[in-house]
Amino acid sequence: MNETIWNPVRLAPGDTRSWKLGPMEILVRRARREWRIGHRYELSESSARRVVSGELIEFLPEITWARWPTSEEGQVVLTPLMPDRPLVVRPDAPITLSPGGSVDFFIGVPAWVSVSEASASGQYLVEVPSRPLSDTWFGELDEGVLCYSSITSARRFLDELDERPNRIVCKLEVRNDNDQPLLIERVCLHIEQLDVFIGDRFLWAPEGRIVYRGINQASQIIFTRTPPNLDNAGRKIGGRPGPQRRGFLARSIASAGEVFQ
Repeated sequence: MNETIWNPVRLAPGDTRSWKLGPMEILVRRARREWRIGHRYELSESSARRVVSGELIEFLPEITWARWPTSEEGQVVLTPLMPDRPLVVRPDAPITLSPGGSVDFFIGVPAWVSVSEASASGQYLVEVPSRPLSDTWFGELDEGVLCYSSITSARRFLDELDERPNRIVCKLEVRNDNDQPLLIERVCLHIEQLDVFIGDRFLWAPEGRIVYRGINQASQIIFTRTPPNLDNAGRKIGGRPGPQRRGFLARSIASAGEVFQ
């Protein structure tokens, strides 16, 4: 995993630099006592694996620039985050768990990327999804939650996931504690506050478990403090500020008839 994209970069007055992470490009310009930041996407297979770390560019693209006044020195840092809403993901094919059964999934979550001033007192500037996602609704119409819809499927094995620099891998165990078989067609991941770690090939989230109790009951959701023992992952490089919810109850498993979009 190329981690130089997460290192601080200094911009002299008048400099414009470009960071590319898969389909996303973030551009930062150092103007007179202010930052100007814009972003754009290239949704093609050729751009899916690109990583560019603060490349100096000469010609400004025609994009919308947001502006922030600043008195700081010209140094910014990018940080990977989990999405700011839950993510609904499907297995690559529906799968049924017998009572007491469990299954592991590996899920590629598109990262959000924040831009901040790199000093200890520097201000947070903006965050951008590394890929635009569509909205979806999970749960009943009067009790559900607005989520993002994943563009990739949950996979049974890590080697089935394509390597993408903008994806954060979440290993998730689903366990059926109900006395009836459980058909898994969609899973709602409540991952907004999780930390992000770096491995040799992937970015990683802490390992998670969902314990399904029944169709009208909330599932138990548990996340560890660390990623799984895979890919030499272990060093924290991102995550949203504030406490992380590591154990809570929420609706998380559904068949087609239980989810409204």
